[in-house]
Parts: sequence; C-alpha cells; structure tokens
Amino acid sequence: MAPSTFWKRFQKIHFYLLAFLLLQLLIDLLSGYRLHQTIIFYLTLTLYASGVVLFFRNLFPFRWKALYFLWYTLPILGIFLLASFAGAIIYSITIYPVYPKKIKYEQPEVRLYEKYQGFMSRCCRYEVVKPKAFIFEKYLGTIQIRDGRKFNNARFLLSGKDSLVYYPATKDTVIFLELK
Repeated sequence: MAPSTFWKRFQKIHFYLLAFLLLQLLIDLLSGYRLHQTIIFYLTLTLYASGVVLFFRNLFPFRWKALYFLWYTLPILGIFLLASFAGAIIYSITIYPVYPKKIKYEQPEVRLYEKYQGFMSRCCRYEVVKPKAFIFEKYLGTIQIRDGRKFNNARFLLSGKDSLVYYPATKDTVIFLELK
C-alpha cells in the first residue's frame, strides 16, 4: 500500500468515526437512547488522536485541512498554557467532548453519572440513566443533590417517569427528586 493511500484511508476512518459519533449524538438528543459512556469515551479519544495525527500530517506542506484538524490539538495547547487563565479556559472548552463521565452509583435499574460542567461549575449534579441491554442506556434526566457526593449505602429507585426516590444512608428520611 502506497503512503498516500494509507493517509487517505486513515482520513476516511477519521471522518466515518466523526459521522458515527454525530449520529449517536443526534439519536441521543432525539430519543434519549445512547451507547454506554465508556464506549463513547474511547471512540472520542480515538477521534481526537486521529485528528492530532492528521493535523501534523497536513501541516507540512500546509494544506487547508490542517485548519480543521487544529481543533483536535487545542486541548494539548491548553495543557501547555494551563499556567495562565486563558489556558484554563481553552482547556475547559476543548476538553468537554472528551471528558469521561464517572459512574457515581450503579444498580440494575438506575445509574448515576457525575455531570461535567467545566472547571468552575457547582457541585453535585448527576445524570440519571436506565441501562438497556449491555451497551445501551436511556437518558432519564438530571438531578441536583445538595447533601454530599458519597453514595456508599444509599439507594435510588425510579418512581414513574419523572422522579427518583433517594434513600440517604445517614438519614432516616426519603427524598423525592424530580428529574429535569
């Protein structure tokens, strides 16, 4: 295989992956169903890594495609400029699509992800999803819990389509949370 053929195929794979992730995002926005967040995270990392490689490939000799692939190198530039406030803003904006969602609570009927909102966001916002099959999940809404982020012995139960029952481990109360 000639080198130019390899790079053309590599670029096609990059754009197919971009199209797949955009299609997945569109399906998520329209229906609420999406792939498991770990799969999305690794596909997005692959997209960013291929974008960085293609940026340097198209930089010398300069091609206009390099301006598109520059987007994938901005998080790296933000890391180097992180000592400044401008670097922190660049990093926060460009790392948002790549930042992995951490599972804070998981049971067969409900899963809570910590919601990333930037480096200056408020605390304790979570995405609530219902696992479907092995690699899919249904987005149910977002909740805000003010009494901490530790769910060691806590329990969550779905109550209808728009609410969640929260049983804190330290209190003898039941809290009803509305999904937004």
